[in-house]
Amino acid sequence: GEAERTGEAMGGIIAAFLIALLSIYFIIIFLFKSFSQPLIIIAIIPFGLLGALIAFAIHGIPLSLFGLIGMLGLTGVVVNDSVIIVDFINKLARNPKTNQQNIKQLIAQGVKERLRAVLLTTLTTLAGLFPTIYGLGGDIGILVPTVMAMGYGLLFATGLTLFITPSLYMIDGDVKMLVQQIKKKI
Repeated sequence: GEAERTGEAMGGIIAAFLIALLSIYFIIIFLFKSFSQPLIIIAIIPFGLLGALIAFAIHGIPLSLFGLIGMLGLTGVVVNDSVIIVDFINKLARNPKTNQQNIKQLIAQGVKERLRAVLLTTLTTLAGLFPTIYGLGGDIGILVPTVMAMGYGLLFATGLTLFITPSLYMIDGDVKMLVQQIKKKI
C-alpha cells in the first residue's frame, strides 16, 4: 500500500508542477503583455531544480516527497530575480532618455542597477532558510528536504540568472528584429 500511495503522490506532484508552470507563465504574460518574455523568465526554473538536485547529492539526502514539494515551491521563488531584471530592462527601454542606447547597453545597465536588489532578495531568503537546513536553533528533520530544495535551488539559479536572463533577453530582441525584417520583405 505504501508504494501505491507514493506513486499517487508522485503523479500529483507532477500535475502540480505543470499547473504551477502554466500559472506562472500566464501570470507573467498578463503582467508583461508579451508571450516571449515569460519564456525568458521561466527558462531559469530548470537551473534552480538542478541546483536542488546537486544539493541533495552533496549532502547525501535522498530525494523524498518533501524534497519534491520544496522543488515545486522553488519554481515560484526562483523566477523572482528574472522578473526583477526583465521588468527593469523593459522600463529602461520605454524611457525616452535611455531609448537611444542600443539594446546591449540597456541590458547591461539594467542588470547593473538591479544587481543589488537581486542579491539582497536572494541573501535574505537564504538567511531565513539555511538555519533550518543545518539545524541551527533546533532540528526539524522532516522540513530539511523542502527547505534545502528551495535554498540551494535559489542559490544556484541566482548566479545563473545574472547571465542567462540578459542573454535570453538579447536573443529575444534579435528574434523580434528578424521577424520584423521578414515581415517587411513579405
